Amino acid sequence: MAEFDVGLAQLQEVCNYFVEAEYPYFEELREAFKLLRTTGCRLQEIFEIERWTIVSGYEVSVQPQKGNQVRYITLSSEFASFLAAIENQYKPFLGRTSGQLEYLFNKINPFGGLFSGDRSIISYIYRYCFIRELNADGLTNAQIASIMGHNSETVVNNYLNAEVTSTIEITQPLPDPPIIDGITYPIISIGSQVFTTEPIKWVDSGGDSYDPGGIPGNNVLFGSLYYEAALQRLIPLIPTGWKLPSISDINEMKTFLGSDFDNSLNFLSDDPTFWSSVSTPRNSTGLSLRGGGYRAYNTSFRYLQRSEFWLEDTPDVNRRAVMEFRNYIYIPDIIASIPSDRWAFTVILIAVV
Repeated sequence: MAEFDVGLAQLQEVCNYFVEAEYPYFEELREAFKLLRTTGCRLQEIFEIERWTIVSGYEVSVQPQKGNQVRYITLSSEFASFLAAIENQYKPFLGRTSGQLEYLFNKINPFGGLFSGDRSIISYIYRYCFIRELNADGLTNAQIASIMGHNSETVVNNYLNAEVTSTIEITQPLPDPPIIDGITYPIISIGSQVFTTEPIKWVDSGGDSYDPGGIPGNNVLFGSLYYEAALQRLIPLIPTGWKLPSISDINEMKTFLGSDFDNSLNFLSDDPTFWSSVSTPRNSTGLSLRGGGYRAYNTSFRYLQRSEFWLEDTPDVNRRAVMEFRNYIYIPDIIASIPSDRWAFTVILIAVV
């Protein structure tokens, strides 16, 4: 783990560290940080691909919110993937979400009220250095505020009194993706947690796993549905360092993401292959849950508009808890429940901290 004792004076160093970091976790994010540093755009703005247009070659335009002028920006060939995202109108940065980038950005943003409003890394570095220089030249805070275009001295005071002992911890590389029965499962980090983004597809030779909906081969798309007996045979196959998530794991993820992510649509795959046209999943977390439903004890398959997976919690000796993420017209929600021990559900994994 890399650590910095950071004040605003060292912010450029930390920004450079993120850009140049060799950790796999940051590999696909370097371009985003370079864009922030090069263009001065807001973080969210570089995700609003529909507002970007390629003018010609490496020249692009971005249409801000109503009332603001179109801005023209010249990029270089090192931003080829972002240019491709603009041209094809698809998610940039290999599908990483703005929320995940926001999390990383906040790791170099420990100064609270200083960094409100338009979040441009380079502009804060500039303001900090310039205000400190003017102060060293003997100008009063009121004079500095006037030069900087501020109506009050508050911003100047904040920069001059900035905390300089905040510690930034940079997460280690992601763990190796789990491999079960020869299948490697992709993973994603959400805060300090790492989840698989595809349900487990292993087929139980004992006959206690099923294809969702009763359609042969559906386990490839939606993961297998496991009765408790099959789950017990699957657990020993889970690689060291991985486990079933717990209720506390899900609550930790929800707490990290905040109230904006209370709606389950933020966790559901936005690939229409995995859902009927009910609500429209957003997958803004990148967790990519799929609607496989469950199999009841009477052999019927139910609720293909739910993603339901086993938890490690065992509220009583016979039953294990299940987490439900629903894709309904009415209030898509996130619920932990205790089902019958004769129902079958999918499995996702979380890395052991």
